[in-house]
Parts: sequence; C-alpha cells; structure tokens
Amino acid sequence: MRPSLILLLLLIAHCGYSQFTDDFSDFDLTTNPTWTGNVGSFITNTDTLLQSNGNNSMGDTLILSTVNTQADSTEWKFYMQLDFNPTETGNFVKVYLMSDVSDFNQALNGYYLRIGETGSSDTLELWRQDGIIDTKILTGLAAFGSSTNAGIRVTRKAGGEWTFYVDPNGGTQYQLQGSVTDNTHSSTAFFGLYCKYSTASRFDQYLFDDFYVGDIIGDTIKPTVFALSTLSNTELQLNFSEPVDSAIAATLTNYSVDNGVGVPTSIQFVNSEIIQLTFASPFPDGVPGTISINNVEDENGNVIAPTTIPFTYYLISVSQPFDVVITEIMADANPPVNLPLAEYIEIHNRSNKTFNLNSWSITDGTSTEFFPTYILPAGAYLIVCDDSNENLFTSFGDVLGLGTLPTLNDAGDELTLRNGNFEVLDFVNYSRDWYKDDLKDDGGFSLEKIDVDYPCSNEQNWTASENLDGGTPGYLNSVDGDFIDNTAPAILYTSILNSSEFIVVFNEPMDTSNLLDLSTYTLDYSVGSPTNVMANNSDYTELTLTFATVFQQGLIYELTVNSALSDCSGNQLNINSTYPVSIAEQLMPNTLIINEVLFNPKDDEVDFVEIYNPTSRAIDLSDLWLANADIETGVIDNSLRVTSKAIPIFPEQYMVLSKDFATLFSKYGSQNPYKFVDLETLPSYNNAEGIVVLADINGTRVDEIHYYEDWH
Repeated sequence: MRPSLILLLLLIAHCGYSQFTDDFSDFDLTTNPTWTGNVGSFITNTDTLLQSNGNNSMGDTLILSTVNTQADSTEWKFYMQLDFNPTETGNFVKVYLMSDVSDFNQALNGYYLRIGETGSSDTLELWRQDGIIDTKILTGLAAFGSSTNAGIRVTRKAGGEWTFYVDPNGGTQYQLQGSVTDNTHSSTAFFGLYCKYSTASRFDQYLFDDFYVGDIIGDTIKPTVFALSTLSNTELQLNFSEPVDSAIAATLTNYSVDNGVGVPTSIQFVNSEIIQLTFASPFPDGVPGTISINNVEDENGNVIAPTTIPFTYYLISVSQPFDVVITEIMADANPPVNLPLAEYIEIHNRSNKTFNLNSWSITDGTSTEFFPTYILPAGAYLIVCDDSNENLFTSFGDVLGLGTLPTLNDAGDELTLRNGNFEVLDFVNYSRDWYKDDLKDDGGFSLEKIDVDYPCSNEQNWTASENLDGGTPGYLNSVDGDFIDNTAPAILYTSILNSSEFIVVFNEPMDTSNLLDLSTYTLDYSVGSPTNVMANNSDYTELTLTFATVFQQGLIYELTVNSALSDCSGNQLNINSTYPVSIAEQLMPNTLIINEVLFNPKDDEVDFVEIYNPTSRAIDLSDLWLANADIETGVIDNSLRVTSKAIPIFPEQYMVLSKDFATLFSKYGSQNPYKFVDLETLPSYNNAEGIVVLADINGTRVDEIHYYEDWH
C-alpha cells in the first residue's frame, strides 16, 4: 500500500462489482476483491505491493483478473513498477481495462494498456482487441527507459471518449498523454493483468498497487507546468500538465520574466495544454532568468499554485575547429584509484560561444557515436561516457551518456571529435607513452591535457593526471599549465606506395591552410605537381600525394614544398625545402652497414646502433632486423624488426636505432633529430663482448660487427 493514497481510497464507496479498489494491505487475493487466474504466481510483498512471483527457471505468462462490469463514465487508476526494460515481444505487460473474458490468453473483446517496444525508450499505449486482432488506438508521450515507475489514470466517458494520464515519477501529478474516441466495445466483465516474460530473471519484476476502478472522481488537482522550452531569444513554450482554461491562460499579465523582460506581448495556443509566449525584449544571452506564472486554471477551475521556473537562453553558434577540444581521456580505468570503474573522455568549450551538440560525433576510426541534443555553454566542461555509466559520474560534474562510447584502447587510439557538419573540431592520437609514468600507465589514471588553449594534441601537451583520485572529470585538469611550441614542423620521411603515389609523414599535426593544395608540392624530373593530395588521418600528420607520372626505379626524386606550411601553433616549415623520394631497393648484404655502437652506456645513457647506407639506392627499413649473435657459434639470437613502417634510408644517410630517442637527443644532440627510429626494446648487448647483426626477415646477414670491451 502506498501511503499517499490512503485517504483517497477510504473515501471511495464499494458498490458490488460495479467498482472496486485494492491496496493489498490485507495480504489476501481471494477476497475484497477476488482475484482469479495465476493467483499462486503473485505475492503481496513487505511494502504491500502486488508483486509477480512466477517460474524463475524459464519464461512464463502470468494472468490475474477480477470482476468489473463498469465501463461508462469510469476511471481506472493504479501504480505500476517494472524493474526492467520492457520489450516488444519477450518481456512486457498488458493491463486489461475492459474484457469480456477472464482468461486474457483467449480471443476477447476489450481494451488494454501496454508498455513494451523495441529500443530503450518505451511509452504507454492504449490498444483495442477484437477477438485475436489487436489495434493500437493511442500512444502516450511520457517515455520510460531501463525501468518503469508510473502513476496511471485513465477515464472513459459515455460514448467511448478515452483519456489517459501518467505521472512518470510514480505519483499522482498526472500529465495528459492524449485522448481518443473509440466505442467499438461498450461493456465489460473483467479487469486484470497480463505479465509476459521470456527472460527468466524477470519473474519477480512486475509490481502494482492502489487499483481503483469506479466513477470518475471530480478533478481537484491543480495544473502544473512540467516543461519549459526556449524557442528563440523572445519566445518561450510552456507545457501544462492538463488542459487549461483558454480565456484565463491567454491573459498576458499571468506571466512575467525577470531581467527587465516583463510580460509577453502575445500568446499562441499550440493546443489546450501547450502555449507559446512572445516577449518584446530579448532574453539576455547566457544569463539565468525566471518566469513567474499565476492565476492559470484548468477546465475544472483548479488554479495553478504560484509558480517560478528558472531558464537560461543561449544563442547557439556554429562551431569552428578547436572551439571545443578533448581535454581528458580515461582509457584504462582498471584498477580504479578513486574514480568509477568506467571509461570516459572530457570535452571543454574553450570559446565564448554556446553550442548545441546535436549530431556531433566522436569516433575512434572503428566505431562512431553521435551526440543527442545538449547545450554546451562557453567555458563548460562535459564528461562523455557510455550511457550505462552516466549515473556513476553525476557527482563529478556535467555528464552526457552516449549510446555506446567508442572503446578507448589501453595501448593507444585515435579519437576525432566532429560537429554536425562533419568538420573536425579536435583529434587526439594518444599512446601509452603519453603517461610518462610507468606506474600510472598500468591503469586507474587518466591522461590530461596540459594547456587546453593550445590547439594541437601532441604528446608534449599531455601527461598522466596528478590528482590523487586518478583524474579530474568535469573540471580543470590537475596538470593545467602553459605549453609553448616554438619549434618548426618537419617532414620525417617520404615513402612510395605504388607506381604513382607516395606518402609524406610530418612529425606533428599540421594546419590545413595550403596543406592540401596541389601547387604546394612539385617533383623534379619534369613530374610536376600532384593530381591529388589527401590527408590520411584526422590530425593531418600524413598525406598521400598522387601523380600522373609513373615513378622510375633507381631515380631519387626531390620533393619541393613551395608554400609556407605550418603546424597548429603557426610555426612554419621552410619554404622551398626539398626532400628525397625514391622506390626503395631490396635489402642485400652490405647495402646497410653498422657505423657506431654504444653497448656499455653510462647510467644516464642508453644503448644505440647507428647504421649507414653506402649505396646509391634507397633501402626500406621495414625489411631490416636488428639482432645479436652467439659469440661461440655465431648463430643469430634475440632479433627484432626495426619498424613495420616503410621508412626509407637514402644514399649516404645515417640512421640511429634506439629505444629512447629523448635521452639520446638530450645527451648528444643531433644535426638531424629526425633520423632516429624509436624501438620498443633493443637486443641485449653484453658489455664485455658481443656481436651486433643486421639481417633480413630470412636471417640473411646484411652486416655484423664483433665488438670487445677494450674498444672503448
């Protein structure tokens, strides 16, 4: 029994079978009223709610009915709770308001309410049943998600005028769902429940209370405003909980907005429950305001309580790149430190504009999820997660659950945020190295952007969170600071893909100005400019250039960059700089040689192997394997591939192989800091003596050196 209805139910007279009430406080389904059907499959629980208790090992259909013959000028009221997400065919409920038979599995004539649809959002529907034919005659407005908690009121007047109301919070503040006239069936014999479940775990998840079937009770409920919408900077829409008196609701002085806006100049009725107000003065952009509502009456003379509703109007702008950026990534939440065990990203509106996120998207290249309507004000932070985890983050700040957040790979991923026009707003191509902390990269700590106003998302501007909880979802990052980039971008390498295409790889994200212009690039040997330039990723670090000319084996072309290309910070690549391009030759013995080895580094140094191309042809490093060999037998051991990327090493060019380029560069410097290949690890080289081997995939030696400690 739900206490809020006790007084009401005590005032209702019992008149035989023409009407009935049941709050289940007597724990008895056999009398007052008498229920029939699968009575043994229902219980009255400790909260005095009627609860299903069917077969818990397999699906079943549970029916409960009681006699009722009243149909005209009748009201049905009850409470319904479903602890699951109803479905269209497997798990749903019908509440038979009118039926000529007690067994609802049979062909019958009557009407029922039903909830259960395909998808995660369900509404209540009114259906008519003619024998075995079911026809939907009215669909409600209130939507229910993963569970249902509803107060329901239905009336039927003589002549078959049906009206039904719902309180989606389970109370008695009913909101009109709609009306329809259908008088196909005008008499009834039974009222009851039809609970269908195909999932065994749903056996006890249908709950009901406070049934009333009888005369229509006089309306004493005051109207309320259950929704307010800003239509423009001078228009508001009010949704009332029930039809209102049109003459009184049209009185301009019943409404007033603060911030100097005043009363409306006109009122438009959408229908008897929805009105639109137009004001002469605009609402201030981004300034919280309130509307006061008084004197409005429903059609039965019930007067609305003095009502004040807050609202804020935002001028919605069109987003530009980097207006909204990705500022935090929780890719590996396990084991959690002091945050929910769930992945999330954080976005931040760094502009002075307001955006509607409707149709924006986030993608990792494998899956894409679109944003619903959501207003993101200037300066706001927003936690974005899977909608199943949304409740976990509500205490941390503003949160928005998406249908399925793209999986954030622990080792690294490429995330791209786009607006509704599919324009790239921000991108992050993170990896485990970005944590810069061997403990925090094992899980429980987020990656945080250091300077959110620096537009480019490169490794130097990200690091592991310093917050003791493991991250700062929804507010300023713990590592917040200034990041200054004064370093010009560079082309790391070019690599031919086929007879007429090659890629150009930059060391950092590039600005798109001139980047995709055909005239920006020319190739010598009369090849000229490309016929097409295409970006291969969202951060514009790799391009594919297509030419009309077929490349010749053995030629080393020069690519000239004719325009001032810039990185995201505006640092420019040298104009008219040139870069070699060539079809790489097969790796053969002595096509690469070992030029320098550090096998016994100091404590603040690392091993490295420097190689050199003594030939007149380019060699593809993806064919090269670095190894050591047994000093007794000479057998190759502990080999690893230098790179899976088709990086060429050109004639008379040096390349350094190491597992820690940053340490090498800080220690020794370099005239060309981009002629390094960072390896996950290096073969083990003994300090006293060892053999360094260059080989191909088949183990054929390209070069080797047998070193000794006294060579130092």
